[in-house]
Amino acid sequence: MKTILLSFLLVLSTLSYGKKWTITNSGNTFTPSTLTIDIGDTVYFSIGAYHNAVTVSENTWNANGNAEIPGFSVPYAGGMVLPTNLTAGTHFYVCTPHAMYGMKGKIIVQSTTGIPENEIAETVSVYPNPAKDNIHVKFIGKSEPAIFKLYDSTGKMLLQRELLTEDEIPVNNLTRGLFLYSFQQEGKTTKGKLILE
Repeated sequence: MKTILLSFLLVLSTLSYGKKWTITNSGNTFTPSTLTIDIGDTVYFSIGAYHNAVTVSENTWNANGNAEIPGFSVPYAGGMVLPTNLTAGTHFYVCTPHAMYGMKGKIIVQSTTGIPENEIAETVSVYPNPAKDNIHVKFIGKSEPAIFKLYDSTGKMLLQRELLTEDEIPVNNLTRGLFLYSFQQEGKTTKGKLILE
């Protein structure tokens, strides 16, 4: 019961920080077909009973295909896409049964913190996620130290730490909710979301 309540409160806290956007359909067309939002915003699909929305690769999207990839998946007749499923970058999506007819759209998520796009994500691990008292940051070491920064959902930097290869960072003094992080090394940056429960 406590876990369900915490999950519910987490969803409410993530929804309260950003704007809420709605995508509808007109026949076999999503409206708007391109939506630009900020990190932390929520998107609601208010679509007909014969339509869904699933994340696809850019190549699949260009080919009017429907091969789903990990990302968001909105059921038939619509639903909500939470901010945790909308990381910075472009999310391509289609209606599975109508992709061949060009029923597709994209959501462009802008970083409100000014953190550059992910460039070294494959070399960095931030875990556990969701976290409680501490987070571990681990990366493939290089000769230069790396800089780890943690932001609240408004983009305010809460902490900055210089790391050599791995570190444990206490977060038990922070309010529970959705946070953003950046990791910079040798002029390259990766970023992600972290949930504290």
